[in-house]
Amino acid sequence: MNNNAQYLRECSLIIGDNQGNGIELANMHVKFTVHKADTQTPAFANIRVYNLSEDTAKRLQKEFTQVFLQAGYAGNLGLIFTGAVRQYRKGRENATDTFLDIVAQDGDTGYNWALMNTTIATGWNQQSLHESLLQSFDPFGIKTGYVPEFGGPNMPRAKVCYGMTRDYMRTLADGAGTSWHVADGLLNMVPYNSTLPGEAVVLTAKTGLIGLPQQTVDGITVKCLLNPKIKFGGQIKLDNNSIQQQQINIAYSAVNNFIDQATGENTALDNDGFYKVYAVNISGDTRGQDWYSNLICVGVNATAPLSGPYINAVASTGARM
Repeated sequence: MNNNAQYLRECSLIIGDNQGNGIELANMHVKFTVHKADTQTPAFANIRVYNLSEDTAKRLQKEFTQVFLQAGYAGNLGLIFTGAVRQYRKGRENATDTFLDIVAQDGDTGYNWALMNTTIATGWNQQSLHESLLQSFDPFGIKTGYVPEFGGPNMPRAKVCYGMTRDYMRTLADGAGTSWHVADGLLNMVPYNSTLPGEAVVLTAKTGLIGLPQQTVDGITVKCLLNPKIKFGGQIKLDNNSIQQQQINIAYSAVNNFIDQATGENTALDNDGFYKVYAVNISGDTRGQDWYSNLICVGVNATAPLSGPYINAVASTGARM
């Protein structure tokens, strides 16, 4: 694809079921927001479809439970969300326009209901625990995605597991030095100091970058044209000279890990301009202005903080982005 030719928007919104049946709604006026963050909580989408016929609206509510949303530009159309419908809501925006709101989440059934009730035999390790957790998630449609090479010793005693699977996932992820999340039905574990495999998406003014990236307590915030290739847990490449560095309040010691106290260097910036995406908020309007991705990123070099304001702040991003 020619990244300079980002002017022909494309969108596909299919509301369907697990058997391959569904209805394509992209020919209607559609608005959407999608929020994904590498924070161990389900991704979600809010979608509004305007002026559906009464019969179509009723059919959607009665028959279909899955959302498949693709968006991008000509030559770069990609999946930005798939998940289960959690609510349909009919309403009227004004005297002439009706709407159907669709609220959907990715992997929330497994997150909320998967339970461990098993004993893992003597000699278990991180790999065998991960396999057992996947068996618990499998009935809810969650499959294995990207995982690092596990380490750690073989344990001399059997492990009794009884409780929420997500709690055991958190324990495993902490021990393995990773975060974990469900993306498009796949369970990924991403090491704190690396990213999902794949090439970094280069963001410049010519490839969709809007304005200037800004350093904040949450991380490097970036706005760009909607790009389905940008994945949370993946990486982007920025020109460090374009990043507006934050003035640090020296009285607030919690953010002093931005600055090397000996040299005064801003250590939150990756030396080569590579940044890990911790949160993606995508907004689109097929007949309006919105067609953007908003990102929160941190440097992938070894000097980037692995805990503290950057990572902790992302957990609350969905409510305010």
